[in-house]
Amino acid sequence: MTTRRLSRGPMTGLFLGSAGAVAGLVAMRLYWDYAAPIVKRGPTSPPPSRKTQAEQGPGHPLDDISLVGTRHQGDESSTSALGRIGFEQITGRTPDDRTKTRLSFGVHWGYGILMGGVYGLIRRRASFPDLVGGLLFSGGLWLFGDELMVPLLGLQGGPTAAGPAAHANRLGAHLAYGAATAAATQAMLAGLTRSPRTPGPTVPIGYDPIRDWRRSPSPREARRNHPRVGR
Repeated sequence: MTTRRLSRGPMTGLFLGSAGAVAGLVAMRLYWDYAAPIVKRGPTSPPPSRKTQAEQGPGHPLDDISLVGTRHQGDESSTSALGRIGFEQITGRTPDDRTKTRLSFGVHWGYGILMGGVYGLIRRRASFPDLVGGLLFSGGLWLFGDELMVPLLGLQGGPTAAGPAAHANRLGAHLAYGAATAAATQAMLAGLTRSPRTPGPTVPIGYDPIRDWRRSPSPREARRNHPRVGR
């Protein structure tokens, strides 16, 4: 029994990329749990400043680059802020802390799976493990999404609102997501789809080399049919 393989079409790439993003989101969670605290602490990090806002003076102009005003509240993450805003627009109520956590989780996973589908769509013809493609893709998400569009929409502070360690951890989490998403997606594409093959010589249907060899004329018959043969 033969298994029919899928073609590497756009829908196949979209679907398998979305499935591969689950591995990427798990890798991102592991990064935040185990690697981020090390990067944040660092070997020579100075102790946190205890100066008040008045003592620190006015903030940097790039602390807030939003084009629509500040939409996040305090230390609220961008996914939590987006989930809260959507909840308030739909229900007219402010979500409690438990609901905000669930909304943040849903936004994070929904966006991650969607971006995995985009990766699978544009990199469906790459080969396993495509780590370079995955890292470039996730690096672009970090730069243009997390560092640019999210602050412009007021969902988090501007570039100078967070320290270097925070930016490094965001980049590291995105790179972990991209590498795992690429490897998982390409593994599924390799296992479930047809690999491109170099076309070989065509063989007529019903061709039997032994039968055709037996039917081939003998040298005497060949000379009889073609008098010039052998002369």
